[in-house]
Amino acid sequence: MSGRAGGLVSTSLASVREVSCAASGSDAALYCAAIEETFPELAIETIEAEGEGWDSVAWTVNGQYVFRFPKRDDVVPWLEREIALLPELAPTLPLPVPRFSHVCIRASIWPRPFVGYRRLAGQPLLDPPMLARAWPHLADQLGSFLAALHAFPVARAAALGIPCHDPPAWRRAHEHLWRQIQAAVCPLLTALERRMVAAFFDRFLALLEVADFRPVLVHGDLNEEHALMDAEASRIVGVIDFGDMRLADAAVDFGQLPELFSRRMLQSYRSHQGPAEDDETFLARARCYGRLEAFRGVLMGRELGDRALLSSSLATLRRQLSEP
Repeated sequence: MSGRAGGLVSTSLASVREVSCAASGSDAALYCAAIEETFPELAIETIEAEGEGWDSVAWTVNGQYVFRFPKRDDVVPWLEREIALLPELAPTLPLPVPRFSHVCIRASIWPRPFVGYRRLAGQPLLDPPMLARAWPHLADQLGSFLAALHAFPVARAAALGIPCHDPPAWRRAHEHLWRQIQAAVCPLLTALERRMVAAFFDRFLALLEVADFRPVLVHGDLNEEHALMDAEASRIVGVIDFGDMRLADAAVDFGQLPELFSRRMLQSYRSHQGPAEDDETFLARARCYGRLEAFRGVLMGRELGDRALLSSSLATLRRQLSEP
């Protein structure tokens, strides 16, 4: 687990001994101690691992609160933007999102800010039978949610520190990403795979060359794990993990979900005043954005020396290259 300050765990171990932990004892003790030091009014009875992504690790306290800890220093500015923006954004959205009730700027035994919020109901959108039964309604909900998210005032988001990318800057950023991929990812691929990747980026950059989008506030990482559903009610009940928010192409938020689902989302989105672009151009960009996640996973796996992330991301990339 990156960013672990293991030598400091003993600072608060006495208060952790009675805590029921559903994870590695030392990991739980460290995070428990950081929370207790900063928020002594929160009597911790249980702490268990909620999940871990590329940037953060999350723990559930007493089954009620989720505490999220950045794993690296470069993640901190993104968390600070969430802290600034989410209180204004949440009331404008039709679905619940995290509302930070506990914000720690600095703890003596944890080197970075961290946040806590009341755990949202629901489970990740990963139930195939339920999706097969209720996907149109779920897609309609997410389309409506994105229409509201993307309608947040751009000037206000920028004033709160959210980075803004107009079409030329957005294309330059992806040209830079392509150069990184050529240097660090392509050497891991076969000659045929390298040609396929080059063809993909030729098409993608050509799409960005003619894209004339209006930057909007995007979630930046909307996938099946970050949309929470109530399986019994067949509805979305929350959206989490806003750490990749930026002002950019709206199509970014349609790329990581299945294509049929995204098409239905876009119909709902447009009915709620989404941008009036050509459908195929918009969704073509969305599909490209979705495929970029595997490339980014390979880059991050190499940079962090994370063999598991590198291996899984390479496998995903190769699977994508084999698809039509």
